[in-house]
Amino acid sequence: MKTFEELGVSPEIRKGIEEMAKRVNKAKEAELEIVDDIFMVEKNSKKLIGLNPDIEESAENLVIPEGIEIIGPAAFVSKNKFQYSDIKSVKLPNSLKKIGNDAFSHCTKLTDIQFGNGLECIGKNAFASCRGLEEIVLPDSLRVIESLAFADCSKLKNIVFNEGLQVIEQSAFYQKPRRKPHPTE
Repeated sequence: MKTFEELGVSPEIRKGIEEMAKRVNKAKEAELEIVDDIFMVEKNSKKLIGLNPDIEESAENLVIPEGIEIIGPAAFVSKNKFQYSDIKSVKLPNSLKKIGNDAFSHCTKLTDIQFGNGLECIGKNAFASCRGLEEIVLPDSLRVIESLAFADCSKLKNIVFNEGLQVIEQSAFYQKPRRKPHPTE
């Protein structure tokens, strides 16, 4: 087998290939377990990374199990045969500390979120384009709402904030301007 040097591979490309190989090996080492027949969780990390790809029916009403501390990025973006948009309600545990970026993004049928009392941070775009949401009650434990967390939640009219909230990043509740119909429409 020839070395990178013998093949004329530049140091930059070599470094990129080595980094990719490290990520692949790390992914292979990360063991997953299925919890409650529905959720994929990284073993020993308390991080939920998505829905079980082998579930037989759509998950409309999710109850995230106690003990989960992090919902990973894009956890409920379609990674299996059921569309993320089927989710209508979510009950989050008191153990949950962070909702990752894009976790529930584009769950357009989501109308109800029950936040647990341990939540500290809602990540970027976490609930972006959840157009069924009309009201949210944020827990007292929440400290940070990152940018665009509730962007384009066009029906969101009532937000109950808490006194412990320290940071609401720019555009956390951004709404796209509504297009005025053309006179010929």
